[in-house]
Amino acid sequence: MAVGHYKKMLKAARGDDPKYMLLLVMGNMGLRVSEAVQLSRPDFDRLSGNPPACTPRSLKKKDRGARKLIYVHPRIAGRLRRYLRSMDRGQDRLFPGNARGGHLSARQAQRWFKGLVRACKFVQDYSTHSLRHMYASLVAEKTGNMAFVRDQLGHATIQGIGVTSQYIHISPEKARELIKQVGYIL
Repeated sequence: MAVGHYKKMLKAARGDDPKYMLLLVMGNMGLRVSEAVQLSRPDFDRLSGNPPACTPRSLKKKDRGARKLIYVHPRIAGRLRRYLRSMDRGQDRLFPGNARGGHLSARQAQRWFKGLVRACKFVQDYSTHSLRHMYASLVAEKTGNMAFVRDQLGHATIQGIGVTSQYIHISPEKARELIKQVGYIL
């Protein structure tokens, strides 16, 4: 997905706080739609860190339920904090819906996203996964650090780097530097 198209979608979604935030989170954190819709308040306990981070659950079969650390640009973290404060205290899920667990279902999010793509009248047909590709490309382009790309996407390895990438770790200090290089898209 082109960044310009993403910005147009953000503009079109403004006014509907949960859906705008879902779009903002997916495009600026590289989460899968299934991971994003299940985010809850406890996932953002680390947002006060430097760099800010969240810990969503992995939903891949191999490590289902494991948590992964995703660094968040400080500006996106600020938006998330404001959104969390505006939510009803009794609501634990960031994107409420009627799926099991009280969250928006991935299918509902995908349908809404497809409707937004149609409303924006793009020539290309984008899926929610296009946001993940856009984010990964942006991180790789701006940082050149494939270990950081791997960590941000929650992958165990990067194809082509293989087993060696398991031994590469990014320090919080380096992550702070890299996430600022990546920037954010609003």
